[in-house]
Amino acid sequence: MLPINTMQPVVRDTIPPTFSNDAMVSAEVKYGTNIFISGLKATDEGRDISRDIKYSFDGLPNTFVEGGSIPTLFYVYDKGGNYIEQEVEVPITGSPKHPTPTLYDFTQLAEIPAAFTQTNGEWAVTENGLMSVGIMPPSPRWNISLDTDADADFQIQFIPVTAGLVHGVTFRGSGLNDMFYCFYRDGVFTLWERFDGVPQEVTFVTDDTLNENSLISLGVSCVGDTLTIYNGSEPIITHRSEQLRFSRQFGIISTSDQAFYQKIMVGQAGTLTFGEYEMANEPPTANAGPDQSVAAATQFILDGTGSQDTDGTIVEWRWTQTAGDTVTLNLEDPARPTAKSPSKTTAQRLTFQLVTVDDEGAESSPGTVNIDVAAFAVSEMLKLLDTRQWTVVNDGSVQAFEGRSNREAFRFQVTPSDGIQTSAEGYFLFDQPGVHAVEVISTPTSKISSVDDPYMIRGDVIAARIGDLKTDENGNLTLTFVLYVTDDKDGLVMTAKVIEPFQKASYFRKQG
Repeated sequence: MLPINTMQPVVRDTIPPTFSNDAMVSAEVKYGTNIFISGLKATDEGRDISRDIKYSFDGLPNTFVEGGSIPTLFYVYDKGGNYIEQEVEVPITGSPKHPTPTLYDFTQLAEIPAAFTQTNGEWAVTENGLMSVGIMPPSPRWNISLDTDADADFQIQFIPVTAGLVHGVTFRGSGLNDMFYCFYRDGVFTLWERFDGVPQEVTFVTDDTLNENSLISLGVSCVGDTLTIYNGSEPIITHRSEQLRFSRQFGIISTSDQAFYQKIMVGQAGTLTFGEYEMANEPPTANAGPDQSVAAATQFILDGTGSQDTDGTIVEWRWTQTAGDTVTLNLEDPARPTAKSPSKTTAQRLTFQLVTVDDEGAESSPGTVNIDVAAFAVSEMLKLLDTRQWTVVNDGSVQAFEGRSNREAFRFQVTPSDGIQTSAEGYFLFDQPGVHAVEVISTPTSKISSVDDPYMIRGDVIAARIGDLKTDENGNLTLTFVLYVTDDKDGLVMTAKVIEPFQKASYFRKQG
């Protein structure tokens, strides 16, 4: 033990901390927040002091470039006062929350939009506008907020029904305990700041022309570290604080349910004309849906339901095909039309363009979607058809008048029918993709073909001109039906000498 009053040697910490890349954290700054993450890990003699990492505000911009990056200086001190710094190229993630002004007219809305968060207490939309409802929550009373960028404009229009109560706007950072708020009460606008849950008055402005029945427009604009409060179109309060760089939420604060909040507007900084709530009609946006890959000869659906109109309603979806074999769109549901893909032995791409029109006649820029159609597998269709049994069905009377143009109708039942395209009555469809031609043969030298007579195929019917066929040497007319699938040269015999119900064909020769 050292004697009393003996000088004790002090060993000063002279070893600076070190930086290393943190494998668990990526460097980033969210668009418009000015909250930078270094992606670094700081260590001091084996201790992790990463939570002490800070960054310099000097030179940091208030305007971000979407998809860009910002060189940012990060630094840290250890307990011994040793200092280390490192510059990091910080990527900007995300995009502007409100690149153009957005108006929420609560006198026209049926419910609270999903973009709003009820951060304290309950809110509801009534016929008079947005109102706080239910039991009053603890301080700071009723709050509802809208996510924004750090630099933003915001304004509310409201009617304070009862005197002596607080109604205003909030602009917060991390939560209810850390925020700025400007409220109106009995002709006075007061700016407060609240940090670590402790409110502190900053300044106030009086307007003797206002009372509890006035229609009040209260606006806030934040650029960097500067907050400006507007009474209508007039700036009335200006306040600066480094804490404003951390904020990204505007909202409403209220100490009672005795006010009607009619309108809210939000936009990027410099985009609002304070005191005004009328907006020019914004055109809708067209979203033609994701690209698709489909098989040949199958139905597909185009999907334009992702299109939006921020200030109205889409009333028209205009689809145009710009590439590929032409298909017919079924527009019974214009937002989600259907079509059947073409059938070819080579793959192809169909491209469609969508333009949407809103309730004021404004047209969107076109959106596009690609439909990649696979090649039609002829060999697979041949394998399928070759395993089936065929039965030809007729009305029971086959009459042929030599040299005349009368047609006899034949339909074919397929057993089993799974995997085969048939009509509603269960008959084989001859006009489906992949079917190249149908022949009807009577003798080796007597035949008729749908290649020469396109009207011979009518959906599920072979309408054959039997009078164009010849009989054999005994005067008999025996029909053989041959089906040709695309690129197949041999043909598939569908039936021979079988007609159900069976009846011998009558053949009438010319007289003389």
